[in-house]
Amino acid sequence: MHRFPGKWTCRSAVLASVLIVCTYLVFRLWRPDGQEGPPPLHAPVALSTLKTVIGPNVHVSAANASEPHRETVIAADPSQARRLLAFAMYEGSGKSAIAGYFSEDHGKSWKVSFDRQAEPGQLLCDPSAAFGPDGACYFVCLQLKSEVENGEEAQAGTKKSSMLFFRCSDGLTKWEPLPTVQHDNPNPPKDRAMPWQVRADRPWLAVDNTSGEYRGRLYCASWLWLDTSADQGHTFANLPQPVRKEYKDYAPANPVVLSNGTLVLARRMLSDRQHNLPGIGILMSDDGGQTLCEGPLIGTNHYDQRLMFGSSFRFMPQLAVETSASEYRDRVYAVWEDGQLQANTPAGQPERPGPGRILFAYSKDNGKSWIDPMILSEQPDDGNNGYSTYMPAIAVNKAGHVAVTWYDRRGLPTATGSRPPFYPSGCNVRMRVSLDGGETWQPSVQVNEKSIQASVWDLRDTAGLAADAAGIFHPVWTDDRTGTRQVWTTTVRVEER
Repeated sequence: MHRFPGKWTCRSAVLASVLIVCTYLVFRLWRPDGQEGPPPLHAPVALSTLKTVIGPNVHVSAANASEPHRETVIAADPSQARRLLAFAMYEGSGKSAIAGYFSEDHGKSWKVSFDRQAEPGQLLCDPSAAFGPDGACYFVCLQLKSEVENGEEAQAGTKKSSMLFFRCSDGLTKWEPLPTVQHDNPNPPKDRAMPWQVRADRPWLAVDNTSGEYRGRLYCASWLWLDTSADQGHTFANLPQPVRKEYKDYAPANPVVLSNGTLVLARRMLSDRQHNLPGIGILMSDDGGQTLCEGPLIGTNHYDQRLMFGSSFRFMPQLAVETSASEYRDRVYAVWEDGQLQANTPAGQPERPGPGRILFAYSKDNGKSWIDPMILSEQPDDGNNGYSTYMPAIAVNKAGHVAVTWYDRRGLPTATGSRPPFYPSGCNVRMRVSLDGGETWQPSVQVNEKSIQASVWDLRDTAGLAADAAGIFHPVWTDDRTGTRQVWTTTVRVEER
């Protein structure tokens, strides 16, 4: 006969269950470094297989083959798959310059479309580009100019900044200068401990290509500002972004537009407080950029001084959204570089940065809530011996396939004497793809044919990825296989088996 346990046995079982649950929660929610929240888990590996067809590497910047390039971006025409536009900074005749390269044959060949060199005392940087619904191309970059005081150039910390906008109807024939946008920081943090002080920083472009009320509207998200234009860039309205007093600096991501015209922005919010975690802050606008409301904070779960205010780069987070009729329509995706503190730091010594990793999160409800971040970059869970990864880029094609690229150091020896030591020489470009809206991921593949010898310190500080109207991915990166840092690309087709 089956015998039911006595009340004390039942009570003991309940207490044991509660103890197990509490132990699990303590383990997951408390960490010895004093940070709240569980560490990010590795992205689930997809059980299904796909065929990834990588085309030959194409030399984008061959027309400027002797000029060292860096900081690449790429844009694809949403209606014509053959049209692509890539930009990069280069060092022309010892001066800073920006070049644009245009392709009308699906990225097989490229022509110089835009070329602008800085005047004496100026610096051109931070390019961004986008296509409008009429096929017009838009471009913005940051111009820094030293102010002169008493006949002498002021220190770098007082450079005057402005954003230069351009428009071209066909991407090749003539770039029309648009109004220059310049504004002071709204409510700048009083104790901002950055090595430079600029009034504008890192602009990113997006255009509303939907069929809604704000179709054709141009958006530019930068450090603490949102600039919008409803007349193809001829005039701009300026809206300051909200500032949180607990954060000292903001690294903006590219804006994206949902199928209903809602604008979604993201910015990495940084703090110098040990227990105030950095995070990815979300902002949204449903009225064409006239107002902004704050969304949730995506926690990065790690505090890493290397990514805060040290002598390093803080690679920008990136957003993507797919607005066609796929199953994952309007799912918003975010990627960013996350720092690890090195494990087993000797007692009494300052915490040291470990390998950088690529984190990913997504939202199923138009950016209102987000899944916990997951690790895409495939490193082992060893804070001391894992390889570093940097500079992610993300895109979604019309089938809803998500692709992420990054610079990757797996299998490469650790170089000595690098500047700084956490950016050793050598890397490759890898891509990882999800077929189910970011829930599971295929193993990554390498897309560059020859390894890059330079450090990511030299390649800085953006790489590009776009999906064309036919669904083909186009990564763009900086590569030194010719002996000079040049812009390269390839095509990546994703075919489900």
